Amino acid sequence: AEAVKLLCHPRQLAVGYELTGLIGCGAGGMVVRAHQEALGRDVALKTLNPHSRSAKTTGGSRIQREAHAIAKLRHPGIVAAFDSGFHQGRFCIAMELVKGESLASYIEREAPIPEWIAWEVARQVGHALSHACDEGIIHRDIKPANLMLDEPPTGTRLREGVPYVKVADFGLASLDDQSQQITATGATLGTPEYVAPEQLQEPNVDARADI
Repeated sequence: AEAVKLLCHPRQLAVGYELTGLIGCGAGGMVVRAHQEALGRDVALKTLNPHSRSAKTTGGSRIQREAHAIAKLRHPGIVAAFDSGFHQGRFCIAMELVKGESLASYIEREAPIPEWIAWEVARQVGHALSHACDEGIIHRDIKPANLMLDEPPTGTRLREGVPYVKVADFGLASLDDQSQQITATGATLGTPEYVAPEQLQEPNVDARADI
């Protein structure tokens, strides 16, 4: 309902952006397609649903932390951030628009995935996570739904049939040792099917949990 409300008023979410469609909704937030009028490009705008439970607890802090996290990163295998800020009390992040599907959708359609393709995908994600680790950022929610497939940049060498992967959704990321500031006591971060065992016990993990 909140997404429909936003799309009915396409210029009210963020100044200079016109919403053109819905990309996806989660428990606490949503991502919409938008046109950045000043630069004439299409982007993805991520914002919170103000009526969600997470938005009323730690959601606001997490989306701002996500903006700070991806703003530090400069890697072709990580979805880039262009801008962020508040408008009428709502925080938004303007990000690179990845037009392909998620790895989760790809697996569902193509399974079983040949082992050599799985290793090539893992290698790409590993490179991106290594860069994030070098910048003091731990993702903490690596899973197929958060890995987006895109057209490879000109000059990229991939074996035929191997998708080009970009890491997305740093909403649960920790920056250096500050993750405890947004983690409720006793809370578990991550997706149960994919989370590292040690993260179930302690949210302040290091890069090994992402691997």
